[in-house]
Amino acid sequence: MPAMIPIGELQEKGKIIHEIKGYLPSAYARYIDWNNIKEPQAIQYTSPEAMHAYNLAAIRSYVSTLANHDAIPRDAGEEISQKLTRENVTFLSADEWESILRHDVRGLVRACQDKLSEKATRWLYLGLTSYDVINTAQSAALRDVAYELIIPEGVKLGNTMIRRAKEHRDTVIAGRTHRQHAAATTVGHWIGETLDGYVPALNLSADRTDELKGKIQGFVGTRAAPHALFRDRINPRTLETETLAKLGLEPSLISSQVLHPYHYAQYFFPFILLYGSMAKFANDVRNFQQTEVGEIYEARLSERVGSSTGATKRNPITSENIGGHWRQLKPKVISILDDYITDFQRDLQDSANKRYYMNEVPQIVLHGIRSTERIANNMTIRADRALQNLGVTQGLILGEPLQLYLQVHCAERGMNVDTHEHVRLLADRAIEDGEPFFEYMQRDSLVRGMLNEMHPEDKEMLLNPEKYLGTAKEDMDRAIGIWERDLDVLSNRAQAYKEMRLQRVKSS
Repeated sequence: MPAMIPIGELQEKGKIIHEIKGYLPSAYARYIDWNNIKEPQAIQYTSPEAMHAYNLAAIRSYVSTLANHDAIPRDAGEEISQKLTRENVTFLSADEWESILRHDVRGLVRACQDKLSEKATRWLYLGLTSYDVINTAQSAALRDVAYELIIPEGVKLGNTMIRRAKEHRDTVIAGRTHRQHAAATTVGHWIGETLDGYVPALNLSADRTDELKGKIQGFVGTRAAPHALFRDRINPRTLETETLAKLGLEPSLISSQVLHPYHYAQYFFPFILLYGSMAKFANDVRNFQQTEVGEIYEARLSERVGSSTGATKRNPITSENIGGHWRQLKPKVISILDDYITDFQRDLQDSANKRYYMNEVPQIVLHGIRSTERIANNMTIRADRALQNLGVTQGLILGEPLQLYLQVHCAERGMNVDTHEHVRLLADRAIEDGEPFFEYMQRDSLVRGMLNEMHPEDKEMLLNPEKYLGTAKEDMDRAIGIWERDLDVLSNRAQAYKEMRLQRVKSS
């Protein structure tokens, strides 16, 4: 299903934007290759030009519903429905009228009237208030961009991460807490730690997208105008329900002059959580890539350019770009919460906020998904370096299993020993003496006595950190099955939505 702005049109406009890119106020212009647009963009749905098209769609749906019930002349309704297109009533014409009238929707209405006959003009915009149009258009746009771009791309990233997790199910790396070696884990399990937040957030994003509402309830939300004008022809609630159904939306139960801000807050928050999981993953890759670690690189080693002066470096620029956009995305939460409170039924304090985050959040999230997918798909995982790093502490990574096995050994023999303190002191002495802990601990009489009595399998787990993995691999096998089913369901939901929207467009 094509977006409100077809990609071919965006590609043509992109060539113009490319020439004036350096003059544009938004830094986001940097992150689209305007001269060579290949992938669909969120701005096809949420840019001012696209929102103009959704505003017109909301008005057309309302007028056609009135005409279908003979609440206005059918020929006037048909003319309005045919002429109120983005190509005929341009964004620039509405913008010019807005600059004169100092009101966005009144400017849109005047631009529409310029294209209509005198008779049709009489029946335009009867019983509506501005945010019947704007909120309904916003909800339709946000739902479309979620189901047609963000969720399908999100599913693609999820499947890529699962594929890489399967590939490296058995690749052992050091687990780290407080940036120190703790116990061994696997690359697959590390990827799973991201997926455990990412997939639920993607699921929640789809669920909350389904809950977006529209409104056709008039001035301050009482339906007074449509009730006064059209009650003999159509019940105001029926008018709202049928109008919104043409856009794939359901009405809110009650609204003021605007939809309750909850409906937008609950839409955006899951996407911000989704991005947070990606930012954590990218930050881990960035840390893995540092010289002292060198276990995972965000790209194939032959493809990454070094710094402007250090040609030998491999900078994690994509990971840092994702982290940079996380810093840009987080403050949007404050903007969304600021808009949660209005003065009585309506004020304009939220207007500027919404013009930013309703456009920018989908763009940033989509950019983050695509950037993270490139990392997940192309990252180089150096199993040899990871195994080498397991030994860098010279056995200190054995601390937890040594303490636990000693605790059981002492308990079974009635020995009152604080094994945690015993292992800590052994480690301190080994470090002070400059000796490998692996060798130092085996000279301790308590440890040596335990080792002589241990079951071979337990002894192997204790002395080989790569064997001390518990159920990490089996847990990932189980989790992957669940995540794959979730992603398949999401993919099917997105496809069904596209087909449903296409059917709505054909029927209208």
